[in-house]
Amino acid sequence: MTTSQISLSNLLKSSWQTFKNNALVFTALSVFATLSGMYTTDMGARMLTAESGYTLFAPATHNLFALVIAYIIWFFSYYFFTVLSVKAVYNTKLTENNFTFNFKNFLKFWATAAISLLIVSIGLFLLVVPGIIFLLALTFACYIVVDKPDTTIIQALKQSSLITKGHRWRLLGIIALFFAPLILMSVSLLFEFLQILVIPLFTICLAHMYKQLLESKNSAV
Repeated sequence: MTTSQISLSNLLKSSWQTFKNNALVFTALSVFATLSGMYTTDMGARMLTAESGYTLFAPATHNLFALVIAYIIWFFSYYFFTVLSVKAVYNTKLTENNFTFNFKNFLKFWATAAISLLIVSIGLFLLVVPGIIFLLALTFACYIVVDKPDTTIIQALKQSSLITKGHRWRLLGIIALFFAPLILMSVSLLFEFLQILVIPLFTICLAHMYKQLLESKNSAV
């Protein structure tokens, strides 16, 4: 795969085809992630404002156990989004053999995400532009961790920075393309429904780009 073949139109076509081939799996996962995200957001807002009465989900008797369960569902949902997206771009159609769970890899995934977020946050705090550059450079670190479980966190961060070099403007365009509608619809009731479709497509699109960049890098060696 050459650099010229890594185009936005090809990525979108491939992503849509992958989503269609596994629509039930990704839609169900997206619903779980969206509902758990709505619950935690609603609960967090209530805890901060100390509101009484009823909310979107339940009375004021929300309990800590329910909130913890919602966060666990959210964490697992987004982990599996990445895992299944990577597997789907390699295997086209997901099978029962693809639904495996590695707790050690799960912890490494979120540790990688946390370190990436810390680096990006420092960049944004010092000056906005470095934060954006760090965000783009480290985008595929978590994908590398799930695709190559034996890779260390530091190696994943370095490899992500390496394969995104020269492609970060394209990557920024993809992020803007998927999240611009969400930002525009954030004040609408349609936001959550749009999110159910956008999240899996975005994750799958990044998985396709990761695969193509990796193949491009390997073919150049």
